[in-house]
Amino acid sequence: DADSKAKAVDKAAAIYENIGFPDYIASDNTTQLEKMYAEYIFGTSYIKNVLLMQQVKAREDFRTLHEAVDHRAWGDLPPTVVNAFYEPSTNAISFPAGILQMPFFNKDAPK
Repeated sequence: DADSKAKAVDKAAAIYENIGFPDYIASDNTTQLEKMYAEYIFGTSYIKNVLLMQQVKAREDFRTLHEAVDHRAWGDLPPTVVNAFYEPSTNAISFPAGILQMPFFNKDAPK
């Protein structure tokens, strides 16, 4: 029906796009990147390092539990992933740098 179509068009127009990688990665200001990794102080024990990573991630998840959703956040999606994603809960579509490289993407490829 017309109402459903209008809502679908509005939702599609409101999609947040994450293309390539988060802005802070290419920024000259490394503050955000340094802040993200400040709690990661690794030792020589593999299992302790794995547990540390899980603890840091859990603390971050709990810290952001009651915050407003950041539609621009890339979450746990590294730029090297060779795939594209749509996240319905944030209405965001992500195209990491990995999928935007040859042979998966070529702007000069025949149409």
